[in-house]
Amino acid sequence: MSDLKFVSWKETFQKAVEETDREKQGQLVQQADLAIFHRHQKLYNCIQHREELSALNAATEGLRVIKHSARKVEKTFWPRYRAKSA
Repeated sequence: MSDLKFVSWKETFQKAVEETDREKQGQLVQQADLAIFHRHQKLYNCIQHREELSALNAATEGLRVIKHSARKVEKTFWPRYRAKSA
């Protein structure tokens, strides 16, 4: 993407993507999600902001991938329970 004017949500999103500490990343993902949601609400159906709306959709998908990835990692550390036979 070109030099974007819509910095606040983008900075939050970028921090979430770059964070390596899982706990901090989880918090940043929530912040980015909220910032993206609010910005999307402001630009809803605003044709002249088509490029930013497209970037918002891409960022939302990026956060979805991060969340999915985090759940997958989290699941690998869950204790494995076996059903007791009667």
